[in-house]
Amino acid sequence: MNRAASLVCAVALALCTVGASARELSKEEIICALDPGCGKSPSRDLPRGVTASGGGAAAAPSVDLYVNFGYDSADLTSDARITLDRLGAALRDSRLDRFGFLIAGHTDAKGSADYNQGLSERRADAVRRYLISQHGIASARLSSIGYGSSQLLDPTRPEDGVNRRVRVVNVTSGRGREAAAAPSDDHSVCARAAGEESIAACSRRIGAGELGGRDLAVAYRNRGWALHSSGDDDRAIVDYNEALRLDPNYAHALANRGVAWRAKGDRGRAFADFDEAVRRKPDYAYAFAQRAYTRDAEGDHDRAIADYNEAIRLNPRDAFAFNNRGNAFRSKGEHERAIADYNEALRLDPKYATALANRGRAWRDKGDAARALSDLDEAIRLQPRNGYAWFQRAYTFQARGDNERALADYTESIRFNPKDAVAFNNRGNAWRSKGDNERALADYNEALRINPRYVVALNNRGNAWKTKGDIERAIADYDEAIRVDPGYALAWGNRGNAWRSKRNFDRALGDLTEAIRRDPGFSAAFTHRGMTYESRGQLAQARSDFNATLALPPKYDNGKWAQDTARARLALLSPHPGTTPAPPPPPVAGPAAGGDRIALVIGNGAYANAPRLPNPPNDAREIADALRNIGFSVIAATDLDRNRMELTIRDFLRKTSSARVAVLFYAGHGVAIDGRNYLVPIDTREINRATVNFELVDVDRILAGLDDEARANIVLLDACRDNPLETRSASGRAMGRGSGLAPYSTVASGMLIAFATAPGKTAADGAGAHSPFTAALLKHLSTPRLEINQMLTRVRVDVVEATRREQVPWTNSSLLGEIYLNEGSAPAKAGGGR
Repeated sequence: MNRAASLVCAVALALCTVGASARELSKEEIICALDPGCGKSPSRDLPRGVTASGGGAAAAPSVDLYVNFGYDSADLTSDARITLDRLGAALRDSRLDRFGFLIAGHTDAKGSADYNQGLSERRADAVRRYLISQHGIASARLSSIGYGSSQLLDPTRPEDGVNRRVRVVNVTSGRGREAAAAPSDDHSVCARAAGEESIAACSRRIGAGELGGRDLAVAYRNRGWALHSSGDDDRAIVDYNEALRLDPNYAHALANRGVAWRAKGDRGRAFADFDEAVRRKPDYAYAFAQRAYTRDAEGDHDRAIADYNEAIRLNPRDAFAFNNRGNAFRSKGEHERAIADYNEALRLDPKYATALANRGRAWRDKGDAARALSDLDEAIRLQPRNGYAWFQRAYTFQARGDNERALADYTESIRFNPKDAVAFNNRGNAWRSKGDNERALADYNEALRINPRYVVALNNRGNAWKTKGDIERAIADYDEAIRVDPGYALAWGNRGNAWRSKRNFDRALGDLTEAIRRDPGFSAAFTHRGMTYESRGQLAQARSDFNATLALPPKYDNGKWAQDTARARLALLSPHPGTTPAPPPPPVAGPAAGGDRIALVIGNGAYANAPRLPNPPNDAREIADALRNIGFSVIAATDLDRNRMELTIRDFLRKTSSARVAVLFYAGHGVAIDGRNYLVPIDTREINRATVNFELVDVDRILAGLDDEARANIVLLDACRDNPLETRSASGRAMGRGSGLAPYSTVASGMLIAFATAPGKTAADGAGAHSPFTAALLKHLSTPRLEINQMLTRVRVDVVEATRREQVPWTNSSLLGEIYLNEGSAPAKAGGGR
């Protein structure tokens, strides 16, 4: 609400001619507005866009009051009491004592719909209670209702942010919108037990003092259900209690109270009420169905199905019970039986949109996306405002990788169910899949505003923070998820991996071990723990965990990654088949590689069976020196045959297990065959599909060995030189010589790959001492605090200029956060480089 709202003085609107200024209403003016026998003009437009009616011709005589309340509350101010005291004096007048009145509240237009509704109800009730307590108005003559912001004081000025209108309506003299029902209709309206009109009608019947025994209990029960339907379970339970005090055998009130307790999250009390309802009325199908629903929500699917069986036996035409029994079967993975129940629900009620949505969900679980979408489309056609159907269709699109359509459907779902935390969470996942972490975080925040204990959203928000490189915030979210649900293995595993990113291996081991204890099938936790052991040099434990991963079926979204990585790490920790057990070549110069920033630099130029390349060895030596100068431990080697190249790469990949940043630079020949990229050792004799695994070094295997989001992995390939050898297939047919390297549509989380030129293009070796790509790298590597993506942008500009736009470097990055190769202090003056 606008702060100015709290400064508004209490104003009563006079019944006067158009254009007159607002003033306090007199007692006589209020009486005339509410008395159908008043002979004055029945309706006049007043300031602030309000119309007040009165006199005998009015269908529902009423008066509008502008009543001041405390900010964001239903507390009456002293100014408000002046207005209400005049109202109270009028209602005590004998001319009005035979009438009943409805106090209708309308409140500030700036809040959410739920906020406005709740506040308007409280304010209307505060006025009612004041009139009863301070002016002795009989409670049976007054009822109250809230209308939120459904009728603004001035719809053309919502920026005012204030709508403190209270309308007093004579409900016994005619009908209007707020009147809802004359007393003769109250019985039927109350019996509908739905909406504000029912609440008001039941209130009038209860307050009239004319009902007793079971009839009064029914009125309380009906009002309780209407209150529950509007989301006010606390007041609903009070009414159910009163109904049961009047009639202790009232099974319907017991079952309804159980539903209200369940809505409040108190399943223990809900079960107690359902059990008692069944005990008092053993043939009560509704109580069995509601108890079944509660059991299913607790995961007790077998007992839920037993209760649904009984509900269906007692009422075989209950489509609700068939639909929900289908849900229980689906939860057990019995999709055929679930679909059979949904079919029966739809036979009983062909327009049961929720049953259609559930059947679509079951088809999706069976892997039949086409049937799933068909059912969900029909559910939405039948009931366009069914947020659940929109949600399920969104989830189906998301499972197919169609994030654009998923986002659109989640947005519709949220429009109809704005309190659905799961929809916000899932839309956040879709945004994160598209790389939009800011929108993902906004949705996770909203999911957690709705449900602060939603551990899945806490875990996912932690993942989003980790993707942005904010490990501290990620750990804070994982901490909270674990506090709320200590059994949530995913949060333990993700926090353990976050600690590994911070090189805190002891805490990482503790969390990952706990994740495995909580979920022994958590394959990624075994892989992460194996990598943690490897970082600590505990290779036997690492091998044990990697083997454990391979013995488990993939689980969760990262299950396949866990197996691929475990397989790659085991290969690195085992003797490499097909290579001579010779030590890798010594570094070109400088200290041995180790520590938390490590680099491998290889330059191949002295090809035995192809044209020699003069620059790669020079490139490698200069890049190695540049990396050492900015704090990297470097393994550097030149002119490697396949055996030594494999051993050198394996040695590097082993050492990366304890690194924070790993850089691989390669200069030399590279080729793409069948969409895979290969580096060419100097002893390569021929390149074809039959010999590729024996002659070349597979880049994908290197990337698999680097695939670890707990580390920043930088791969720089100056490896697209033209025509290393006659590239032919086994049949002798040419295989696309000089076509450059193949692109990567995606790269692993925490990795950046940079090519010297665009996919499918070739890069120049260079006329000087270095290739254009390496020369540009050397120019910018030493710049302090230059983020790597910005550095590579400058490299790209230099290469494009040097090659007259014939060579355009290409980058694909999924780095987590900002990475600086030179972590020294930034220069005093901004704007270094291009």
